[in-house]
Amino acid sequence: MAEIFKHELRIERMIKEVTNLIMNRIENIFEQIIQGKRMMNDFLAKIEPWQGWISPDWIEVIC
Repeated sequence: MAEIFKHELRIERMIKEVTNLIMNRIENIFEQIIQGKRMMNDFLAKIEPWQGWISPDWIEVIC
């Protein structure tokens, strides 16, 4: 009986550990997405004054 309980505890710990690792990875992915969006917005803000000089075809690709 005690062995079964030990195995159950081990399984629960493993599940919690994997869950925490997955949650951390998901948080990191969202942080990377946010950082990428900021970089894109910064880039768009930098090229905005040049929109009159940039081909409309390129503007469509960028935006």
